[in-house]
Amino acid sequence: MLVVEPLLPQRLRRPSDALRCLASLLMVIGVVLLALVAKQTLNGIEQDVEVGTSRAPLPLVMIAGFVGGGAVLIIPAALAVERVFHRDGLRVAEGLIAAIAAVLVAFGLGEWLIMASEDLRQLLTGGRAGVEPLNTLLTSVVAYMTAVRISRRPTWRSLMWVAIALDVFALFTGADATALGVIVSILVGLGVGYGTLYAIGSPNT
Repeated sequence: MLVVEPLLPQRLRRPSDALRCLASLLMVIGVVLLALVAKQTLNGIEQDVEVGTSRAPLPLVMIAGFVGGGAVLIIPAALAVERVFHRDGLRVAEGLIAAIAAVLVAFGLGEWLIMASEDLRQLLTGGRAGVEPLNTLLTSVVAYMTAVRISRRPTWRSLMWVAIALDVFALFTGADATALGVIVSILVGLGVGYGTLYAIGSPNT
């Protein structure tokens, strides 16, 4: 008797990716609500961070800004080249989709938050003109590294987080970001990255 097995799908949506996406979004909501409740404390922390970073030696600030700003772009590009060399270009494409989606989400969400509440405008921008509520570069980089599953590659993961830390330090010293803005940017990037993985699915091995 001939038995015909049903074809397995080429890509599978993992519930774990959906749960991580949901957890990231819930953390965004929780952080924003907590910031509104403890806005005086957060403003105090913001001032302490500004004072602390302003005392950093100028050469250190310049090096951190140059290295961090360059590394958050160079490391993803280097990882993309490495993946393409190993014939894993599809993973890179997924990362790029996540990065583009993260830019759009970060911009739209940031503008909505600062229009929804004057307190959030102050907390996310520090009341300074030209400061993005959510840093689109930081959000897109985190989404990219999440979508390419950099967490499974310890060396690349360590390099990427060091670069992000240097970039955040440079943002603080230049008064180009706030503590809440950085935290929400990273969480949104994680959420978009995992959401992209779930929406596209993972190869069925």
